[in-house]
Amino acid sequence: RVGSYRVLFNILETVEIISIEEVRKRDERTYSV
Repeated sequence: RVGSYRVLFNILETVEIISIEEVRKRDERTYSV
C-alpha cells in the first residue's frame, strides 16, 4: 500500500510541474506580446 501512495504522490508532483510549465509558457506569451 505504501508503494501505491508513493505513486500517487509522484503523479501529483508531475501534474503540478506540468501545470507550472504551462503557466510559464502563457506568461512568456503575454510578455512577448
